[in-house]
Amino acid sequence: MPASEPEKFRVDERSQERAEIVSNRVETLLSMVIELRPLAEVRAATEYAIHAFEETGIEDITETLPTAIEDFGIYSQAGGAPVLTTHDRPMIVSVRSVFSDLSELGVSVKQMSESRSSFKEGLSVWSSIDDNRAVVETNDAKDGFIGHLKGFLSNRIAGLKFTGGGSDDPNGGMFEVEVTCKSKGYRILVSPAYFIDWVFFGSPSFPVKKALAPGRYIFGTDSINGTFVSDGVIFRVPDDFKPVLEKF
Repeated sequence: MPASEPEKFRVDERSQERAEIVSNRVETLLSMVIELRPLAEVRAATEYAIHAFEETGIEDITETLPTAIEDFGIYSQAGGAPVLTTHDRPMIVSVRSVFSDLSELGVSVKQMSESRSSFKEGLSVWSSIDDNRAVVETNDAKDGFIGHLKGFLSNRIAGLKFTGGGSDDPNGGMFEVEVTCKSKGYRILVSPAYFIDWVFFGSPSFPVKKALAPGRYIFGTDSINGTFVSDGVIFRVPDDFKPVLEKF
């Protein structure tokens, strides 16, 4: 009898439904922020919503949500949000990542933070770094964020079911991912593909390896000119265990 084929990963309908429940709650919070509701009210609603989430295995996501929501508040007051445009929907970039880029360019982050007009000027400089950056209306950024968040969460929830990633899973639901790029000696960075907030993945390229939980990720580097350069491709874990970056 021929051996049965290994089970293939897929994002099932139930995982999508559960991801949508979480995403809809987050969308309500972002709407509060865009309406410029009092910050204390937004923070209280955020804390309540996070404690109400029934999903397990998304703790890293709930930890980033308060930052993402506060960043939306900052962008709402500035009248625009910085995004990457290399994907089907705009992907918002964190204040921290924007400030890091601008510091590399010699822009005074302290001065930028002093007034709305200075902040908008800083965002304009940031968006001019390359053609894959833009500043868009915060509602457009919100729609992109929620769409990408649903995709990430669907993949996370389905991926944990696929691995059985609980306390009895020896790998904790993690997968080893090996990233290769064209250039040697680069620092490789990674971000979840819904809120761009770059963190170190490994160096020197190539290749570099690290364990990642199920999700949708983008990779980049800061080894070219000091600013963050995104490869521009979303990779899905599980499945894309050996991403090859073509941009650098």
